Amino acid sequence: MSYHLGVLMIFVNMSVLIACGESPNRQIDGVTFKNSNAVRLKTMLADRDYYHAKQLTDSILMFYSDDPQSYLVLGWLADMQGDSIAAVKYYQKSVHIYDSLISIRKDLSYEINRAFVIQLMSDTTAYYSTLDSIKRITEYMDDSLSIDAYKLIIIKNKGDLFNCDNEMVEMD
Repeated sequence: MSYHLGVLMIFVNMSVLIACGESPNRQIDGVTFKNSNAVRLKTMLADRDYYHAKQLTDSILMFYSDDPQSYLVLGWLADMQGDSIAAVKYYQKSVHIYDSLISIRKDLSYEINRAFVIQLMSDTTAYYSTLDSIKRITEYMDDSLSIDAYKLIIIKNKGDLFNCDNEMVEMD
């Protein structure tokens, strides 16, 4: 889940740039911006600083508009604030971007991240089904073993997703 930290940090840095009057129009590599702000974003999410976390995430999306992880974060923020309709919209956007990325280049990490978003958006059954689909098309035994390991990671409480102090997953 360390990639979520990167997303969070990007949002914070962009907010700082804008607040300090620096031009957000300069050419900035969105991925670099996102990664440089990961720790800040994770801290904001862990501290439940929803307002600033959303600002930072929106800033990341200004530079990296097709970042599926940022849409996952926006979905989670909406979930935590009780807006399930917006949460599903953001989660669906994340899945759509992962689908686009996967259609261009098969990548196990995209597939696993997509399954993770589906778990947040739907339920454990949909998550298992997605992992089973990935496993059926995987070419290498090591990948199959890795996918089986992910089946043991279940989110118990969405609210604990970015909380480092609490266990967020249940191991079957």
